[in-house]
Amino acid sequence: MKYFIILSIAAQLCSNAYPQGLDANWVFGDSVGLKFEDDGSFNIFNSKMSAYEASASISDSMGNLLFYSNGEKVWNKNNEIMMNGENLEIGLSTSYGSSLTQGVIILPDFDGNKLYYIFYIAYQFFPTENYGLRYAVVDMSLDGGLGEVVEKNVSIYDDITTEKLQAVKHANGRDWWLLTRQWNNDVENLNELQFIRYLITPDSIKGPYFQNYGPGNEWTTTNFGSTGEMVFLLKVISWHIRRALILTFMILIAATDS
Repeated sequence: MKYFIILSIAAQLCSNAYPQGLDANWVFGDSVGLKFEDDGSFNIFNSKMSAYEASASISDSMGNLLFYSNGEKVWNKNNEIMMNGENLEIGLSTSYGSSLTQGVIILPDFDGNKLYYIFYIAYQFFPTENYGLRYAVVDMSLDGGLGEVVEKNVSIYDDITTEKLQAVKHANGRDWWLLTRQWNNDVENLNELQFIRYLITPDSIKGPYFQNYGPGNEWTTTNFGSTGEMVFLLKVISWHIRRALILTFMILIAATDS
């Protein structure tokens, strides 16, 4: 019962980001998947993915699984590696993909064009530095509807970020805001902590835009960003304003409106 309550709360948090049906399947952990039904129940299924930290999955509007990723590889709905779906450049690679807590996210297609974005964070400090925010594009019209990665490792930010990556629908009902957080090594200048924002439209990725939110509560947790998560919650006072919250062990670190 305890685990069901936790999953239910998590489902409510995630439902703020995706339209109905697109988040019906969660694929995560060691070969585990959950299919959420309309009546509130869920079923467990198997996958081929190991993802002890970052993972993302996307379904169609009817709740049918399309594909999933651990930040380094992409699997189709048949649990097979998607065409060109390997070697997403995440920097430090592990046997379970990205070692970042929120290191990968999938955004759905615009207007039924069957093109999906996978955004992922690269993080590596040894033996060579390899940082930044990158994306891949999946075309679900290819390979008989199983999809193919047609672009990958396209860089849109070349500096170090924290482990948080989240997206929320724009108030216009079509576009998306993508957010991550800038890494700040300056302990004496926490007022300069910033969100990094991108506007994702049907034909372009606009940004980066920088938005200050400092100071943080503690430099170690705020700066490193390895614990907790970034989530979006709808503000009661206005239907079109969503607030980005950064939570570390249920402690509010920072918030901003978008």
